[in-house]
Amino acid sequence: MPFSCTYILIFVILSAASARFVCSADVEDAVHLYKFKDYVVDDPFQALSTWKLDSPSRPCDWTGVTCDVNVLKTGVPVVRGISLPNKDMLGALWEDIGNLKFLKLVNLTGNRIVMTFPSYINKISILETLDLSNNSLHGVLPPFGNLKYLKTLLLSDNRMEGDFPGTACDGGALRTVDMSRNKLAGVISNSISKCNYLEALRLSGNALHGNIPGTLNQLTRLRVLDLSENQLTGSLPVAVEQMQYLTELVLHNNQFTGSITTSITSAIYLVMLDLSYNEIGSFIPDSIGRLSFLAHLSFSNNKLQGTIPQSIGNLTSLAAVLDLSNNSLTGDIPSSFRNLEHLQKLDLSGNRLSGSLPDIWEKFQFLKAMDLSSNQYNGSIPTSFQSLLNIQYLDLSHNFLNGTLPIELSKLVKLSVVDFSYNNFTGFLPDWLGDISSLSYLDGSHNGFVGSLPLSLQNLSYLNVFDVSYNNLSGYLIDIPIFRQFVESGYLDNEQGLCGPIFNTTCSSADTTDTESETYKFLKSAAEKSQYLPLFTLAIFGVGVVLLLVLCLFFQKCQPKLFRELLEFCDLEVSSMIKCCGRKKRFSYSDLCSATEHFCNRNIIGVGHQCKVFVGELGNDEKHAIKVFNANAFKEIKLHFLEDCNVLAEIQHENVMQLQDWCYKRNFLALVHKYMPNGDLYDALYDIEVVNFLTWDERLGIALDVANGLAYLHRFSKERRRVCCQLCPGNILLDEYCRAKIAGLRVLRESDTTLLMEDVLKKRQHNKKQDIVQSPKDFVNYIAPGE
Repeated sequence: MPFSCTYILIFVILSAASARFVCSADVEDAVHLYKFKDYVVDDPFQALSTWKLDSPSRPCDWTGVTCDVNVLKTGVPVVRGISLPNKDMLGALWEDIGNLKFLKLVNLTGNRIVMTFPSYINKISILETLDLSNNSLHGVLPPFGNLKYLKTLLLSDNRMEGDFPGTACDGGALRTVDMSRNKLAGVISNSISKCNYLEALRLSGNALHGNIPGTLNQLTRLRVLDLSENQLTGSLPVAVEQMQYLTELVLHNNQFTGSITTSITSAIYLVMLDLSYNEIGSFIPDSIGRLSFLAHLSFSNNKLQGTIPQSIGNLTSLAAVLDLSNNSLTGDIPSSFRNLEHLQKLDLSGNRLSGSLPDIWEKFQFLKAMDLSSNQYNGSIPTSFQSLLNIQYLDLSHNFLNGTLPIELSKLVKLSVVDFSYNNFTGFLPDWLGDISSLSYLDGSHNGFVGSLPLSLQNLSYLNVFDVSYNNLSGYLIDIPIFRQFVESGYLDNEQGLCGPIFNTTCSSADTTDTESETYKFLKSAAEKSQYLPLFTLAIFGVGVVLLLVLCLFFQKCQPKLFRELLEFCDLEVSSMIKCCGRKKRFSYSDLCSATEHFCNRNIIGVGHQCKVFVGELGNDEKHAIKVFNANAFKEIKLHFLEDCNVLAEIQHENVMQLQDWCYKRNFLALVHKYMPNGDLYDALYDIEVVNFLTWDERLGIALDVANGLAYLHRFSKERRRVCCQLCPGNILLDEYCRAKIAGLRVLRESDTTLLMEDVLKKRQHNKKQDIVQSPKDFVNYIAPGE
């Protein structure tokens, strides 16, 4: 029994000591971590809100903190990582971070850490990953000799200075270094050989200068080398073949000279090779075809000469980019290009390539962008272009291409940018252009296109750049928004000249004849030139008469009611025309079109449920209001339109709106009145923008004007025909002298006379906006008294 008690006592003592040690470790890490809050002056996302010393939770439960309980045999949890990326915290690194002896990961990318790079980072001896990218660190790197386990150093998008590698490789274990977009302004020194485990080196966007050191060939494990956007000079690295695992070589935007050596083409595992924007000359080596894993190849903006080697066709893995633009390459496009069927972007612009475009594009179903501009290509567009079903960008400008735009291009429905400018294309601009609804940029300038513009272009709702200048376009152009939008820059300098109100020019009768259909123009021209024109016309007339008789017999037998209505309409229209034949029409449909710019929306001054009201200058440049009825109203009033117009034209009083004219043709009804510049009484009384517009004397005058107008309508209805209207502030119009005129008159028909006032009053509704009495039929608000 004493023996057992002794062991129990020892166990209790050891357990208490262990618990005290665990508790002590937790508290120590918590204190070191918590001090970070003192260095953070702005925490917009409350990332550190859970960091509290008085909380029962351990630091391992705090946001962004990770722990490991298996480091010590005692099972004590220790802090192994701090990860608070993209929290936009403003502050600095705290010195106590160096006391977290077991820390392996620090990730504070995407914050606002503003300070000199801290030297106490060197105290974290087992640190493996340090990511402080996208902050505001400056200065030079401190000694890293104590960081023997550091594998990943990410400091991009800061303001670090000095040369490279400096002290970065002192630890000897670095695998990945990214110091892109800093202010490194020195050279790449020979000490880079100390980074012999390096696999990825990214130093783009700095001001490094000088040559690439020869010791770079000792980095045999290197997979990624990105030195782009610096000021490096000299020849391209010649020891690339020793980097047998190299997959990315990115050296664009430097000042390298010399030629593309065979050592580069010996790096057979390259997936990305970008040497663009340098001063590299000579030829593209035929050995380029050995890079069978290449997906991205760019030699653009150099001084390369000669032809494009056929061996490029061996690069069947090219699935991203082939860019050879802005060099001095000659010859034609190799036929082996047909093998590059996975390519997404092809850019051969800005060279001296010539010949016809090869018909090799049947399998390019992934191609999204093709730029062949600024070369010397001739011939027509190959029909295999119709297979480019995913293409969005097509630039063939500044060549010598000719012929017409093939209808096969209408299949390219995903096109957004099309540039055919500065070529020798001829023929009409095709109607199918309007079917490519995604077009936002269309340039066909400096060609030989003829005819007018297809109306289908109005379907291109995303179009924001349109240029067809310097062609031979001609004819009448209808004024629709899409044409007017580009009139100042897109339609100028066509040899024959487009015309119409959109250009403030008049057209000859030949120009205005049937602009909508080029097919009809062709048929009409052919008919006019035919020696059988009289016989052809007579035959058409005879067929028309026969068809009319057949239709009449059909309607009389199968649709007797419709047939009777048709006869009634024809009889009424003829009789109405006879009634008005003694009155000379003042304005034609063409006059109304010209006055309203073909009924352009910007000339609308009012919209109702049955009509739109346009303003336009007619006659002696006097403004008129033109009320155009919509399709629904047309069906309701067409049978009595002419008869009613003749009645309303007889109303002559200074306080009643006088009907100046009307227009009646197929599917079009319009009334013409004088324009009232001061709007209606409702706006003058209630619109906050014109409040207090009317003086009390003017208001009294308006009341008297309305009374005089009503008195006249009483007499007119008694002596001639009864009329009705909505007597409301919205139908009292004010001229330039604020004299009131009653508007909205309508002839009262026999079918309406049963609507007596007592029936109206029983069913009336009060409308606060217009202060009127509304009946079941809208117009019965005022009915002139009968006999």
